[in-house]
Amino acid sequence: MHQARVWDHLLGGALNSAVDRHAASVLERELPGTTRLARANRRFLHRLVGVLRERGIGQFLELGSGLPTAGHLHQVVAPGEVVVYVDNDPATAAQGRALVLGSADTVAVEADLRAPATIFAHPAVRRVLDPSRPVAVLMLHVLHLVEDVPELLHRYRLAVAEGSALAVSHLSPDYLAPADRARLARFAAAQRCTPRSRAEFRSALLDWRLDGAGMSTPDTWPDPPTGQPSLAFCCVARADFASELIPASG
Repeated sequence: MHQARVWDHLLGGALNSAVDRHAASVLERELPGTTRLARANRRFLHRLVGVLRERGIGQFLELGSGLPTAGHLHQVVAPGEVVVYVDNDPATAAQGRALVLGSADTVAVEADLRAPATIFAHPAVRRVLDPSRPVAVLMLHVLHLVEDVPELLHRYRLAVAEGSALAVSHLSPDYLAPADRARLARFAAAQRCTPRSRAEFRSALLDWRLDGAGMSTPDTWPDPPTGQPSLAFCCVARADFASELIPASG
């Protein structure tokens, strides 16, 4: 069983084995809604690319990217837009490199997302990404594995140009019924991860400014939540104080 291949199966990809598919079914039993979350995150990513393109952002840094398959980022960006995939698992990063081999604007590197200076200094990253221009820092379904989120987000803010954006989806109990919150808490204890509330995460943004859409769910962003259960919230923040990415509603 391999975590990236399990996620690939949840997304409807083909780079997985029978063992990975069994693990995915176990995961869905332990944490109902996981498959829906995986696919909602993918739709969030697709909508996000279009919104950020309108903002003038054409460089995308995806942290904890997993395998770049099944409608992944490099398959939906426009020609000439830059994609950098970062994963700390050697096998995942190696397979990612093989999948994007020959691309002039997409690279996959093995690195720890907790070391932004190392990522931006990586030769492959430096070849395609221009740090003087805005970049979208994408952290989808990964920050629940990070302990010091405020410090990490601050370091990424220092590393990117004005006009850059931060996009996050994060495990959270906020949109769950009490029984499902308890199930998420048991899962988090077993997996040693940290779901967070929207209020907790908002306080971690520090020098990133939440955009006008506020916090929503991956199913509905940039529209408000509909009241349907969700294992995660999502949001976009920006690295400047210019006009909002999405006008505030109400």
